[in-house]
Amino acid sequence: KARGAEVVLISGPVELNCPFGVEVKPVRSADEMFHQVMKEAITADIICKVAAVADYRMETTSEEKIKKSEDDLSLKLVRTKDILAELGKLKEKPFLVGFAAESEDILKQGIAKLKKKNADIIVANNIKGPDGVTGKDSTSGIIICADGKNLAVENCSKVEMSCQILDQVEKRLK
Repeated sequence: KARGAEVVLISGPVELNCPFGVEVKPVRSADEMFHQVMKEAITADIICKVAAVADYRMETTSEEKIKKSEDDLSLKLVRTKDILAELGKLKEKPFLVGFAAESEDILKQGIAKLKKKNADIIVANNIKGPDGVTGKDSTSGIIICADGKNLAVENCSKVEMSCQILDQVEKRLK
């Protein structure tokens, strides 16, 4: 928004304030997220998939509490749609930025995801150990670009990381 873009935020239930001037489209499930993103993709120039929905969902749900019994209980999980991959298949796709939360071989895994999803940029983050970025105010990562020019960003605020990512997007759209 600060760079002059019209921004649509598609978000599941969160306890965060909506950024000023951003249009919010609330969703409650991975399936709702998929359909809303694909609808917005028709007119979007850039899509940043900054947080992943769950890879799996329960096959069946219950409106009522499932009562405890003497038997074991098994839950069957089924895959959710891979939103970034589906966006990458579009004939006229927007510029795609995705994220890869990885625990090993960060660059290698990020490059593989970039190619597999047909993204333009993947930001690969380490989620493991003392260098992990989950739940911290600071972050580090590698901005992996389809043109092969990557940028390592070390120990910065998440706002600074977002600026670095958008700088890379702007360079590629000029």
